[in-house]
Amino acid sequence: MHSLLPSARLLIVSGLLVLSACRAEINPPSCECNTGPIEDQWIGIWEGHGYSWKDLSHRIAFLRAGVDMPAEDGSFVADLGILGGSWADGRNYRDHPSYSLGYSRIRSEELVGWYDEVPLVIGPDGRAEETIEIDLTALDLPLRSHWALALRGVCMNMDVPFLQGYDGSYSGDEGWTPRGFGASLSPLTIAHKAQTASFVASIHFAPGALDRVHHNDALEFAQVDARIRYALIGFTDGFVQPGLLQASAFYESQGEVHTDIEPVPEAERRLEIRGQTDMPVALPLLRGFDFEFNATTGEGKPGRYLREWSAQIEEFSYEPNTGVADVLIDGYASHSSAIQEGDLEVDFQAEVDLLQLADAETEVRRDSVAGEQTTLGNWGHDVHPVEE
Repeated sequence: MHSLLPSARLLIVSGLLVLSACRAEINPPSCECNTGPIEDQWIGIWEGHGYSWKDLSHRIAFLRAGVDMPAEDGSFVADLGILGGSWADGRNYRDHPSYSLGYSRIRSEELVGWYDEVPLVIGPDGRAEETIEIDLTALDLPLRSHWALALRGVCMNMDVPFLQGYDGSYSGDEGWTPRGFGASLSPLTIAHKAQTASFVASIHFAPGALDRVHHNDALEFAQVDARIRYALIGFTDGFVQPGLLQASAFYESQGEVHTDIEPVPEAERRLEIRGQTDMPVALPLLRGFDFEFNATTGEGKPGRYLREWSAQIEEFSYEPNTGVADVLIDGYASHSSAIQEGDLEVDFQAEVDLLQLADAETEVRRDSVAGEQTTLGNWGHDVHPVEE
């Protein structure tokens, strides 16, 4: 296949400009979030997110998805946010994003939680990490004999200063065409004698070159302000069993328009996790997700404008007698649009732990929210209290 001819591309762009609406209302992007202890109430667990644009594929200029600290009745705010550059926010064209966010809420007299975040700066190489060590005696919580770890959300803001030496005209608020992004927490290590917990928090956003000279010239100076939110869950009796899912897809789509990007077959998105037998309660904990684009097929690993992506736990079932859990994960990315710059290769992985609890009285509620984000930048969806 061949890319669109310049005349055809100009015709498409001209048509879009005619249809363009006014500039979007934008809430200032921010990665700040609430942190602290949770005891004797519902604990909210993030199960991933998804975003899609109505009309076009875009760069990523800001991305926020996660769960805020819950109130005693289990209500909380689903923290969201998206920006896609001047062809999304109305400077050239106004597009409209929709979101989805999965979550679970758990409650037991034995459960405690600690919400925190890790600030990181991603440089031009596209990755950053930090080893976190937590003094469990300093959390203002009752000590527990077992602990589990889960992502509570992620935030990436591209509107930050460039590295020293850049003298071009590109601006970070235009965003970057990614060749990969994600976040993960390593399996938790507990030092029982010292009463400490440690793990490695890793963040990934690698911008890739594509069709804009000013964008490409700025890549070696790019920085991203990032936050990884996490939840530390303490419990009296139970187990944590890790699981890893990896899936790939290739979409031959260069030069096409509005290609039908099919999901990865369901069988390749199912993860079986075998835990301990005869444990009455279990739930999935999303500990990491990651996308890589054009890792083997794209020369120079080019970036891609994205129309849609999802990294979210879609279904979960559990058999207490055998301790076996079945997890269906929605790992999806699409660049289907009026202009598609090249083919799309997608490599996706998710790290999901099975948390098993011996307390049969533990309450678990799984759900999701979805809708259109009418204001760009920071956005919140109020999640109602748990119905008793």
